[in-house]
Amino acid sequence: MIALTLIQRMEANWEQIAAQVVRQVHRDARLPHYRAISDHEIRERAAAIARNLGHWLARRNDEEIAACYQDLGRRRFREGVPLPELIYMITSIRKQIVRYAAEASPAQNSLDLYRELELRRGLNSFFDLILYHAAAGYDEALREKAARAA
Repeated sequence: MIALTLIQRMEANWEQIAAQVVRQVHRDARLPHYRAISDHEIRERAAAIARNLGHWLARRNDEEIAACYQDLGRRRFREGVPLPELIYMITSIRKQIVRYAAEASPAQNSLDLYRELELRRGLNSFFDLILYHAAAGYDEALREKAARAA
């Protein structure tokens, strides 16, 4: 099982992770369109991931992930957020989660290091899937707009 204790700690402390994501939006020059999105929505999106890591990683329901993140991609397209910015935001959430994991439970021995690596591998796979579906939803919305314009 992927570092269950560490995942539970991250789920329990999702507020810290979400708050860090919101702070990053305000200070990162690569996220100008996200400043137009409410802090509440950004916080909730980051929180939804952090609060449900165990569920997402253990069950790996690809259909549920696809529906959720294709919808996000379509929504961000309608809001005028460029695709590279959407991708950067998703990777920023992943980085905040990984940073929290490293700070919350620094590796003390080889078993801890193995758990951290296992968690990172699972997170990378999960976020790759999120990125794919968000980009697919964005692309779908772009094509629909082009078809209506034609």
